[in-house]
Amino acid sequence: FSSEPDPLSAPATNASVYETAVFRHLRSLAEADLSFVRRDDDHEIDFLVETDRHRIAVEVTTSRAPKPRKLERLVTEAGRVGATGIVLVHPRLTRQQEGGVTFLPIHRFLLDPAQLLEG
Repeated sequence: FSSEPDPLSAPATNASVYETAVFRHLRSLAEADLSFVRRDDDHEIDFLVETDRHRIAVEVTTSRAPKPRKLERLVTEAGRVGATGIVLVHPRLTRQQEGGVTFLPIHRFLLDPAQLLEG
């Protein structure tokens, strides 16, 4: 799992735990197909959630303040794949919209992953 004495204090381990939790909850969306997009380290989408009506780009971060460059790359990649929505799952407490991205707190996502498809 990790060579650190406190694994969740290691940023890479913490990020893996967040992504794994989100993946497991996304799998519960029976009506959705799940994939990912990766051109290289700087151009990726953690999860692409597709239904008959939606194509949602989902990025997971442990950062409370994602860098503007990360958000710009996410918006660019989402546009490239024709996403109808962009969601950033994050550790903050509030849901908000910023620059075409929905910031969704991880605790709210884990309670109801289907809200991704509600807009």
